[in-house]
Amino acid sequence: MSTLTLAEAQKGQRLDRAVHDALVEAKHEVSMREVRDALVDGRILINGKTRAPGLRAIGGESVDVSAFVSRVEAIITPEPMLLLECDILYDDARRLCLAKPGNVPSQPLKPEERGTMLGAAIAHTPSIAQAGPPLEGGLVHRLDIQTSGALLFAKDMTTRLMLRRAFASGAVEKRYHALVWDPENRIRAGRKIDAWIGRGQDPSRVAVRPPQTRDAQSALTEIVSIERLSESWRFIELLARTGRRHQVRVHLASLGTPIAGDTLYGGPSAPDLERLALHASRLVLPDRLAIDAPLADDLARVCERLS
Repeated sequence: MSTLTLAEAQKGQRLDRAVHDALVEAKHEVSMREVRDALVDGRILINGKTRAPGLRAIGGESVDVSAFVSRVEAIITPEPMLLLECDILYDDARRLCLAKPGNVPSQPLKPEERGTMLGAAIAHTPSIAQAGPPLEGGLVHRLDIQTSGALLFAKDMTTRLMLRRAFASGAVEKRYHALVWDPENRIRAGRKIDAWIGRGQDPSRVAVRPPQTRDAQSALTEIVSIERLSESWRFIELLARTGRRHQVRVHLASLGTPIAGDTLYGGPSAPDLERLALHASRLVLPDRLAIDAPLADDLARVCERLS
């Protein structure tokens, strides 16, 4: 189905509501938010044109939904060529861990999005597509687009649920390496950054918040070791004891020692590195399985030059 016609009875309704109801009437499972977003970005057209979700229907409009797929109906396309670019760090009957390159998304945000690590994982093990919700599959946790390193997938729903509970409870050890800007020597090995974080005024960012603040969460990051590369650059190893959004990034920025390339939190650019200088280097699962991800080549080269 590529086109629908709004009923005369929908006259006066908001377009997003009218289109949503027409899709549901046509036996599609879809949310209002999906319809609203698709109207805004032109994946759903009204009489061949992009229309604002809040405009009113007049009845009888032609609705072109040929470029729209709901999350529930999404089929993630396997990405065998991307898989060839990723080292397989671990593989057994229930779990797959891939080395994610920098600047590759962990998962698609829209059904038609290509070039994600979820697609690479499905190319290796097709059952990962059915191991969780649409657009997530067996993905157990996420890494920011620019972050490289170990990314874990489950091959069945039971394993995914178990592993997600382990991540949420702090039962998974998550170790990172980062290149940071520290000209004033503020970082110390063994330091624990115990600071609550929550959504900032800009929805793309989080911020350090006072303890017990509403809508904030406790977060703990431990600095394990420091290698001095130059007067201003440090290569550090960290443990993320909790798993909050942007936790490591905002914790380091709060010390005045942001990660190189972290434009969102004030990190200066590192020479010849076109991404965030953060690498997920080790996962230790509750069964004591340790999965190590060698430092990504681009970050390793930059650190070698700086030293």
